Amino acid sequence: FSIGAPPNRDGERAKVIAGFGSVDFDIFDNLTLTGEIRYQKDQSKLQPSNAASQTVSFKDWLPRVILNYKPTDDWTLYASWSRGVLPGNINAGFTSLNAFQQSQVLAAIPNVQSIVPSEKLDSYEIGSKQTLFDGRLQYTLAVYFMKWNNIKSSSFLTIPPTPGAPPSFLITGVTTRGAAELYGFEFESVYPISDRW
Repeated sequence: FSIGAPPNRDGERAKVIAGFGSVDFDIFDNLTLTGEIRYQKDQSKLQPSNAASQTVSFKDWLPRVILNYKPTDDWTLYASWSRGVLPGNINAGFTSLNAFQQSQVLAAIPNVQSIVPSEKLDSYEIGSKQTLFDGRLQYTLAVYFMKWNNIKSSSFLTIPPTPGAPPSFLITGVTTRGAAELYGFEFESVYPISDRW
């Protein structure tokens, strides 16, 4: 057996260009709509020790929308939606294999790709922030739901010898994709018992 680690990544370089903008619009005196947008281009260059260099780039528009309602000066109710990304990358553990080895990987894990797409997270949240008792008691409460796609994970498998090559099995790792849904609530509160506590 021979262990096939992903190619040397010492030559990896990343460059990110981004821009951001935000607009607030007061629908009423106590109701505000906020829109934000971020554009980013992530470029990654991989110069592995055993293959030609590869360059990939990922372009994303990342919006966020927040609706704030203030029933009183010390109480805010809000709802928000946003999208975030974790840029993709080159699946070095897969691209460094020969055609026969790649076919063996695809037979076992059909969704493996040479370029791993960006992870994307859509996040929805509603919450309340309030101060009570002349500002002595403060709390925040939020309920959230998140949908996460293209989660990167690693799979390891044993590949039989390449026809015509010396007889040795290869154990290698490749990046695969998954998905998840997360939901829950958060609560935080502060109350000063005294001026020192």
